[in-house]
Amino acid sequence: MRYYILKNGMQVFDLCRAYGLGLLIERLNEMTNKQGRVVLEDLGHFYLVDGPEYGDLPKDFENDLRWVSLFEFPEGRRDPWSDVFSTAKTKGTQKNVSKGRNTLTKSLIRVLQDHTHPSGVSLSTARGETIPGPLEPVAFKGIKREFRDGYSEGEQTKVDINQWALACLGGAHFMHFAVQRKGAGWDSYSLLPVPQRVDMRNHLEVKEFAAEGVLNRVSVLASACH
Repeated sequence: MRYYILKNGMQVFDLCRAYGLGLLIERLNEMTNKQGRVVLEDLGHFYLVDGPEYGDLPKDFENDLRWVSLFEFPEGRRDPWSDVFSTAKTKGTQKNVSKGRNTLTKSLIRVLQDHTHPSGVSLSTARGETIPGPLEPVAFKGIKREFRDGYSEGEQTKVDINQWALACLGGAHFMHFAVQRKGAGWDSYSLLPVPQRVDMRNHLEVKEFAAEGVLNRVSVLASACH
């Protein structure tokens, strides 16, 4: 079965959605013991996730540890959810995590069905969930709007809650967040590998590659370029 993430020009957000969708399908693959691989590919105008088709969900899947572990990380390990929501107005990271978890749990079949054909994502300033800054640099500036007497410098960019939840999941599991000293202060940055073809069974290797010290950490710019 083919699932599609159509690119809408927000590069990081689109890729986080693709990783999130691939991870959901791979986790369902594990819980249902289905054969075959789940593969994520970049095909130019869209990301393709190739995996099994699902009509029914495993019974009581929301309590399966393999599902729960998508939203809870082991103690003692840096919690990427706090990095994903580091620019959110509300300080309740756990509240946002719970919202994403509940959304994907209740709407999982709908989410899968919505991606069986290429379709765009509507951006708004009025309805939906605000895209966290770490998941899309463009979201920091927001959407500019023209008025008769001028224009707005930018309002928060919002998207459908299902797409928001997918992107947050992908960002938490695949982005590498780091902080680096700069003079008397600190800079923070995140790295997200762009796939050509990724087997989702090896998804942890994607993130761990950037955390193994293979990057030049002389500066944030050097790390990004490297």
